[in-house]
Amino acid sequence: MLFQARLGYSLPMRSDRTSYPSGTPSSKVIDSIDGCRPALASEISRQQAGSRPVFVTGVPRSGTTVFFHCIERHPTFRVRTLPLGSYALESQAFTAPEALARIEPKQGNRQAKFMGFNETAITDFVETLSQVPAASTVVRKLAERLSSSGNFAVRRLSWQARGHHHAARLFFYYSARARGAHRMLEKTPDHSLKIPEIWASFTDASVFFVYRHPVNVYSSYRKRLQQGRALGSPESKLRWLSVSPEEFCRSYRDRVKQALRFGRKNPSRFMRVRYEDFAVDPRPVLRTACDFVGEPFKPDAMLPRLVSGSKKRAWDSVAPSTVRWDDYVEPEEAKLIEDRLQPLFVSLGFERQT
Repeated sequence: MLFQARLGYSLPMRSDRTSYPSGTPSSKVIDSIDGCRPALASEISRQQAGSRPVFVTGVPRSGTTVFFHCIERHPTFRVRTLPLGSYALESQAFTAPEALARIEPKQGNRQAKFMGFNETAITDFVETLSQVPAASTVVRKLAERLSSSGNFAVRRLSWQARGHHHAARLFFYYSARARGAHRMLEKTPDHSLKIPEIWASFTDASVFFVYRHPVNVYSSYRKRLQQGRALGSPESKLRWLSVSPEEFCRSYRDRVKQALRFGRKNPSRFMRVRYEDFAVDPRPVLRTACDFVGEPFKPDAMLPRLVSGSKKRAWDSVAPSTVRWDDYVEPEEAKLIEDRLQPLFVSLGFERQT
């Protein structure tokens, strides 16, 4: 039984497809096993298990994008074959693994955009993924029931029993080829909830967890919600931002506690990044980040650059927020958040703002 993708569209033949860019990394695997997809899938998965991708995760609206762009400018992680803005930063490969089998080269498909809509990479990925043996129905259903367990080892087993580790390895392998990246870098904040699954797929993956004072995070929620409504965004896309302080506290507490608990399972591959420290002085944070992932610090490439004539610290296309929390959050709401989360945010090194 194979992992057959139900595509619903036709992929062009190899001779008609966009080729991989020259100098693309990790091509030896394909070159050495040409024309044998089952063997190719097995070999790519085996080799990728020991690769060293880097994942930027964190609390949403906590500066993951700012931090990601600084790391992305490092020569090792730079996307060499796609213009900035033409590819997705978030793959959601671990939050929506079933979507990998439904990838298709059209607008609106996040996984295809992550590959820069490179038809060669998409087609090769789908064809190779279709040769991965699928779990039986019984095993799959049992594993799905265990997928929300709070036990680290159970979560890893559940992920691997469904074969998702193979799909993730193949996806990031072909994504790296499409992007021309020497080493894979990805940012999905919600992957902070999928740390066992990341390490079940990539033993040596490095995970950043970016976090921020909860009152400032909630203020950012409100700001983004206000901006979205002003732009006429549908409420369905803004629902995740429209939460009460009580709902926000539950989400923030659960996410941070779970990420830190799972991070302790592999502390040498897990790094906490406090956004406030990064915003004040990014140099030492980025230097430590490079040490963490085993790459030389490249300040000329990585450090955010001040925009001439701007009073705000507008760093290229991304900027740490300088907006006061009380522009968007009422004092009693901020006090409620701090009261409910005080033990947690004090343990993270934050002080009360109310």
